[in-house]
Amino acid sequence: LFYSMVPDPQGSLSCTISKDKIDQIVPATFIHEFQHMISYGQHVLLRSGTSEDLWMNEGLSHLAEELGGLKYKELGNTQAFSDFVIGNVFNAYQYLKAPGANFTLYSEGSGSLAERGGSWLFLRWVVDKFGPGVTRRMEETRLVGTENVAAATGEPMSRLLAQWFLANYVSDLPGFTPPPRLHYDTWAFRTTYAGLNQQQPQRYDRPFPLVPQVVNNGTFTVTGTLRTGSGEYFRIVQGANRKGFT
Repeated sequence: LFYSMVPDPQGSLSCTISKDKIDQIVPATFIHEFQHMISYGQHVLLRSGTSEDLWMNEGLSHLAEELGGLKYKELGNTQAFSDFVIGNVFNAYQYLKAPGANFTLYSEGSGSLAERGGSWLFLRWVVDKFGPGVTRRMEETRLVGTENVAAATGEPMSRLLAQWFLANYVSDLPGFTPPPRLHYDTWAFRTTYAGLNQQQPQRYDRPFPLVPQVVNNGTFTVTGTLRTGSGEYFRIVQGANRKGFT
């Protein structure tokens, strides 16, 4: 059963909410929750396994929102496409602004918006690299979390995370042609975020959220906490004829 808010433009029974607002937010919520139902049905009811890991379950549900939006885009309905995907795009922006401060493989609570953005980005990249059939393999199994991803792709999670993490920066990087594994096929995020920065600078305060720390003084030292599946970005710049780095 799905329970949903309904229009109440006069605020007579609850908070004031228009039909247009319902049309904007409820369909994406439904498809998000429907993935959770599919996942539970496949993992627990059909195969007597356990529920999918939190990060994976939420990432797949956010991916489901995007898939719904892409279908509307295919049908020429750009407004519906935007309504379905804008939440993921915003969440991913928050993650890319501070990846080292957020988990990708989160396991507690319900996941912050930034963390959900990270898991959606990772699974979007996985689908881009391994094809749409990979989602069915990740649903129709008793495996969960990192073991599920490794089995569905046939590759170790350590390799996938490293390649995805690099792809976040070099995919559609101006003046650079990345190899296929280091590229998003569905999105050109630098173009997307540059446009949103122009339209809504109060929400998207820079043209691209990921800005690595640049080190060019010959010595590189860093300390901190690595959160599961995430990390920080650094550019170590070596000038011509300069001494090596320590």
